[in-house]
Amino acid sequence: MSRFAPNLDSVQILKAGDNAWVVLFPVEAASVTQLQAYVLSGNGKGHCLEVHVSRTNASDAQRQQWLSGFRRVAVRSE
Repeated sequence: MSRFAPNLDSVQILKAGDNAWVVLFPVEAASVTQLQAYVLSGNGKGHCLEVHVSRTNASDAQRQQWLSGFRRVAVRSE
């Protein structure tokens, strides 16, 4: 997240299921807003997972959905 240096007021940290968290924030780059999402999870034994997803050119409705979403993320070990 530090490479994007987002405005901390725009960063949201959401619990997403039993074992995952999501960090969401927009980044302004030139005339484009890029939506960023990181899904984070760990097993408490030294193993962790980080997934990064981004999106550009979102409509207002898509932006609102993105920034309120990712609440049903499930990370499973099989």
